[in-house]
This record gives sequence, structure tokens and C-alpha cells, in this order.
Amino acid sequence: MVRVQGKLSISIEIYNGVRQRNALACLLFNIAQERMIRDAGKNTKGTIFSKSIPILAYVNDVDIIAKSRTALDKSILELERSARKMNLRVNMEKAKYMY
Repeated sequence: MVRVQGKLSISIEIYNGVRQRNALACLLFNIAQERMIRDAGKNTKGTIFSKSIPILAYVNDVDIIAKSRTALDKSILELERSARKMNLRVNMEKAKYMY
């Protein structure tokens, strides 16, 4: 439940994943994802047009920018570690990468 303007929302039981077509669930997932990325992104480095941008995220897709395979592997491990702290998991079966 979430408190909005002093009132509690109805409870929503979610057993696995994020409930689809629900604005509040999407917002809560984005907040959790932001925290996960910030925690994981502390030691990562990447550049786009000379600006340091180690991780890009849109909805539930996350792109990690790395200069080497070693740096990419380290960033993935940091992201997975951060996700586990929040009871989330990175689906490596869907992952694609290039470096």
C-alpha cells in the first residue's frame, strides 16, 4: 500500500514481476530500478560524446556502457548484486551485449 495525500491506497498482491497496465506499479518499479542503478553505477564508467554515462535505462531495459569485456562483466556483477539487495533479478537469458 502507498499513502497519497494522507490516504492509503488499496493493497495489490504481486507474486512475481511487475503488474502490467498499472501506473502506480510502473512508478514504484521505476523508483526501485533507479535506486538499483545508482547503487550499481558507483564504480562504472562510460562515455557518450565525451560525457560520462555508464548506465542507460528505459522502462525495464538497462544498457551498460563499458570500454572492455572486463569492465562490462564488473558492471553486470554490480548490477546483479544491487538487484539482489532489492529482491530483484537480472534476466541474463534475455541479455545481449557488445563492447
